[in-house]
Amino acid sequence: MFGTTHALTGIVLSQTTSDLPAVFGLSFLSHIVLDFIPHGDNLIVLGKNSKEKRVPFDLSFSQAAFRKLIPYAIVDGIILIGALIYLLFVIRLDPTKTIVAVIGALFIDGIAFLYKITKWSFFRKLEKYHHKIHQVITRYLPKGDVSPVISISLQIAFAVVVLWTLSI
Repeated sequence: MFGTTHALTGIVLSQTTSDLPAVFGLSFLSHIVLDFIPHGDNLIVLGKNSKEKRVPFDLSFSQAAFRKLIPYAIVDGIILIGALIYLLFVIRLDPTKTIVAVIGALFIDGIAFLYKITKWSFFRKLEKYHHKIHQVITRYLPKGDVSPVISISLQIAFAVVVLWTLSI
């Protein structure tokens, strides 16, 4: 799932409370819930003709897998920055709540990145749990995941609807 999707979900949830720990907690939990939904990353990493149905944990952190995801991450980061500029400076959402929501929503992916660069065992345990969440539903799908094209399209549509909703 794109970071923008996670962050926007956290931002929407942040509008329901003024309690910053609750904003962080809701955003963090929303990431876990969203990661249960198949979102095409298995097929991006493995390729559509792979005989594998799921990305094995250790392959998910290989250099080859990492390189395949970098272009998506760059575009996602640019979109997220644009969305934040729009929400903070045009819509004028509370900047503290917004930033706490984004941090909460992206915290788990931050742990994944820390594991990627440090290989520390503490981060490995957390990332293994995160990886398993991604696989709960995808293991039952015939191709092991949904089409990345469909997933990306739905996440873009979601982002547009959220931005439009927050601007009303």
